[in-house]
Amino acid sequence: MPEQNPFTPTFGAAPPLMVGRDDVIERVLAALRHGPRHPDYTLLLTGRRGTGKTALLDAIEAAARSQGWLSVSATASAPEFSSQLRHELGALAEDLQRDPKTRLASAQALGLGVSWAKDPANPRPPLVELSLRRLLTGITETLTQSAAGAGLLITLDEFHAAEVDGARELAAAIQHVTRREQRPIALVMAALPEVTDTILADMGMTFFHRCARGEIGLLSHDATRTALQVPIGRAGGSIDESALDLATRSSGGYPFMVQLVGDHGWESCADGAKHLAIDDMQEGVYEADQALTDMLLMPLWSALSPTDRDVLRHIAANDGPIEVAALASALGKSPSYINTYRRRLLQAGAVTTPDRGMLDVRDPAMRRWLGGLRPIADLDH
Repeated sequence: MPEQNPFTPTFGAAPPLMVGRDDVIERVLAALRHGPRHPDYTLLLTGRRGTGKTALLDAIEAAARSQGWLSVSATASAPEFSSQLRHELGALAEDLQRDPKTRLASAQALGLGVSWAKDPANPRPPLVELSLRRLLTGITETLTQSAAGAGLLITLDEFHAAEVDGARELAAAIQHVTRREQRPIALVMAALPEVTDTILADMGMTFFHRCARGEIGLLSHDATRTALQVPIGRAGGSIDESALDLATRSSGGYPFMVQLVGDHGWESCADGAKHLAIDDMQEGVYEADQALTDMLLMPLWSALSPTDRDVLRHIAANDGPIEVAALASALGKSPSYINTYRRRLLQAGAVTTPDRGMLDVRDPAMRRWLGGLRPIADLDH
């Protein structure tokens, strides 16, 4: 008997199967093995909404923990996120102090400069009141003197929305503790591409400007097939080749769309054995398109200028990537004019550049929504 729907079409939720991200995870693990001098010890990952940034950070944390690392996570879009981060670090320091392996009687041994003794007449200040730098220094002192862990990995999600003061404090702390003192504190951040126009536009963010970068892009054709087929099989179902081909092409390598298509295809299948046929997947693709339109496409479209929209319509009308020169000719504009809107559409996450001098819509749902060349019902032919 098939199990429940295996797909997770919710932002920030871990997919049933992580595919196509092994290179990024290994990149971080290699940095952890090599130490603070490795450029990827402080890494900024960027990707559009729905490319799986939060899930990837979770996977990176799990991989680091499997190598003996401790981890702490925070969300930069939260109000006063630096306080949240200090709270998490303070809780970690408390746990390390209570761990018998550390055998530490005072916070002086942690480098925190406050008494651990439970003296009501002289209570120690809460750890969360300490600066990030002092907390990080203290934690690394503990790790050096005990077998508590190889180091500490900090992951920070939604960095594009970080408030300036908190980001500056974090930059100063990491630069001093990791880069100058060479302590085992690694940092991996995730952000939307517009991070360059938000928090990184601040002139006080020079440390983050120098961080290594990585792009969380679309999944390959094979990875997309695997992300659809394997969870269906593990849940006790099956899928026709034609239905799998349609689901793969319709998802376009967009991780969130993979989950939407898989979810709606599964729910559209009335067969008790959950053998997904082409009719089920056609209905699933249609429902997934509607859901994606409401959640992502309409908000994106609303943020575009009339000229942005006109250029995007012409790109979507082409059955596949279009050359910038051909687009300029079709619109009766110069290539430099088109390049201005190319940058705007790239920044908005509406288009991608599959090859040099080429433009395409970010995902097939955008093309279908803008009235592409074929209706959804014909995509299987």
